[in-house]
Amino acid sequence: MGFSYSKISLYERCPKKYYFKYIEKLQVPFEDKPVFEKGRFIHHIIEHYPELPEFNFKFKEVEDKKIDYLNQINEFITKNKKAKFFLDQNVLLHREKEFFLNEKLEEVKTREESIINGIIDYVGHYNDNIILVDWKTGMSQKYASLNQLKFYSLYIFNNFPSINKLKVFLFFVEQDEYIYEELTRADYKKTEEKYLKLIHTILDDTEYKCKKAEDCMRCEYYENCKPFKINLTKEK
Repeated sequence: MGFSYSKISLYERCPKKYYFKYIEKLQVPFEDKPVFEKGRFIHHIIEHYPELPEFNFKFKEVEDKKIDYLNQINEFITKNKKAKFFLDQNVLLHREKEFFLNEKLEEVKTREESIINGIIDYVGHYNDNIILVDWKTGMSQKYASLNQLKFYSLYIFNNFPSINKLKVFLFFVEQDEYIYEELTRADYKKTEEKYLKLIHTILDDTEYKCKKAEDCMRCEYYENCKPFKINLTKEK
């Protein structure tokens, strides 16, 4: 059973929700929206820039703005010095880099062999630095976190033994903004300890208790969870 960042973070938010999604594998309706497709398309542009393979649009309102989005990203990459630098072929190592790690955090070839896995939007190499970038659309810095990129550092520090520092960027493409942090091997050791401990906690969990909270009503598994008698009434 491999663990991605999203899988582990879901467990942190609510073990019961994790249980319904990954143990019971309950199917819930998914409503695709134009804003989601817009995000996928912008990621698609950056992933293949400057080329643009076919993209199958579902929403006409997104397809009609295709040229606008292309121009927006082209202007962003052309004018933003960091983005332009990242996509220089002398710096770029991987786009959409998928990785699989076993419990010793050694790289393995398949998801079935792994305990940790992920897909990194961008990996670059400059001088003695490895650079990781996560491209974000339709999101503000207010709710942003570098935790996912810190999780990906498990792959980098184990596969680039000569690297002692890692630069991670969360880039808000539409806002032309970013947040940044430099990680060291000391940071990596803390991250390793944190996530291996969390994984073992998940594997050992037999109860998957719900974290009773006011936003439970908005959870897609609320109807399945109601038998657990969640009391959302605030105490006076």
